[in-house]
Amino acid sequence: MSETLPNPPPPSAPGFEGVSPEVKQAVIEQLANEIQASADHLMSLRTRTAFTIWVGPYVVLGSVIVATKGAFTLNVRNPLFAIGLIIAVGCYLALGYLAGRIERFSLERSNQWRRCIIQVAETGKVDPALYLDSELPSAIVRAYITIFTILLFCFFGVAAIVTTIQSKPESAASVVSQPPQAAPPQKR
Repeated sequence: MSETLPNPPPPSAPGFEGVSPEVKQAVIEQLANEIQASADHLMSLRTRTAFTIWVGPYVVLGSVIVATKGAFTLNVRNPLFAIGLIIAVGCYLALGYLAGRIERFSLERSNQWRRCIIQVAETGKVDPALYLDSELPSAIVRAYITIFTILLFCFFGVAAIVTTIQSKPESAASVVSQPPQAAPPQKR
């Protein structure tokens, strides 16, 4: 014998009126899972960003050291170096600002879900408009597009800096002089 579940009550003005305790519990658990998933996503984003931002320059520097065998000079008077440095620093600061905007959105969204949990727990009313989104807000989409554009500019800024790196010329003392070799005897 199959048992059918009762249909949920139709939505009314601000929310579902008189929802069962099971529905309340399910909504609260789902919202708590959404908050946790949002926090996990944010931590993953922070970890990937931190790896790129903090480890990336050391990888570039290590590559330069290996390629030049540890002997290189950096021409800081080259205008390309100054331009690359300004671009790279500006990009890093812009990335920090945009990451803060994304985190603020995530925090505001989690707080909205928390308010919904409190409302469901206290009143038993579920307001779908409070926690259902149809799409990601356009400001966040633009922030991600801007982040990837800035990362591209940062790459070009660092590339400009790297182009000003030159191998250190060998000094005369480090060159081993070899005595001239005598010409081999000629046969007649």
